[in-house]
Amino acid sequence: MGSFLLWSVQALWLNLGNEGILAAKMGELLGGVPGAAMPWVSGLLGGLIGGLGAWTGNQALKAID
Repeated sequence: MGSFLLWSVQALWLNLGNEGILAAKMGELLGGVPGAAMPWVSGLLGGLIGGLGAWTGNQALKAID
């Protein structure tokens, strides 16, 4: 959950910094996703990847012990 929030806030901050131009273009490439939704889509992907990394590290630690 923390990865999702941090990633989303960072993406939203960057999106506001360039007035949403890049997010709108990325949304078009992804099949018409609205530019305002792109920070949340990015946050979802960042949260999933961060969670997978945490789970993998946990499983590796269990395997070593």
